[in-house]
Amino acid sequence: MTTSQRTAPTVTLWLLAVAVAGSGCTTVTSRHPLSDDKTSVIDKRLLGNWRFVDTENKTDPQFSSFVVGRVKDTENMLELVFADLVADDLVEVNRLRLFPTSINGKHYVSVRKPHGDGVEYVICQYKLAKSDGGQYKLTENDRGYDDDELHLFLMTTKMIVGAIEGDKLTGSVRRLKKPLKRTAGNPFNAEYQYVRITATSEQLIAYIRKHEKNIFDTTRPIVLKRCTPIWR
Repeated sequence: MTTSQRTAPTVTLWLLAVAVAGSGCTTVTSRHPLSDDKTSVIDKRLLGNWRFVDTENKTDPQFSSFVVGRVKDTENMLELVFADLVADDLVEVNRLRLFPTSINGKHYVSVRKPHGDGVEYVICQYKLAKSDGGQYKLTENDRGYDDDELHLFLMTTKMIVGAIEGDKLTGSVRRLKKPLKRTAGNPFNAEYQYVRITATSEQLIAYIRKHEKNIFDTTRPIVLKRCTPIWR
């Protein structure tokens, strides 16, 4: 296996999210997280070792593994760390800050963009069943999930575009002059150059409370499998 094959799934989880959403739409970003280093609440079920399952490639699945833990000297911030092989077989270590919170009893995480100009976040809803000694209980809506599997749901691009263009949510949208179509050399469809929410955290939370049933695409989850238990 060549280096390019080993790194094919993603260079960062940010790109992984784009890749998973790529068969549909551009990944929505937000200028502000749902919670920050002061207001986030750690969900201990997220702690531990995980691997990404490439559900798009049925014949030759790709895997990326990483670990989620607390950020040193903080009370309520999480960090996702993983390594990958890059050019010349060098090891590149990547770190992403995660800001978990809950709204109306549902769980969300704001993933901070690791590179580029400015600070941006991908907002995900997630489901993960009971763990941590049975502290977390399954609800009727959580059936089908177990403590060894985590599903992350990205925002529905079309709905966010409609909200921004309809002045229901502050943000900006830029369409591509020529939409990209999936081909042998291009695995993605794309209609937008970017879809960016600029509403404040409070405004975005209020919008999610009102539209929580259809603001996230639950038909195309990012699937993660636990590698080891969270206890030692």
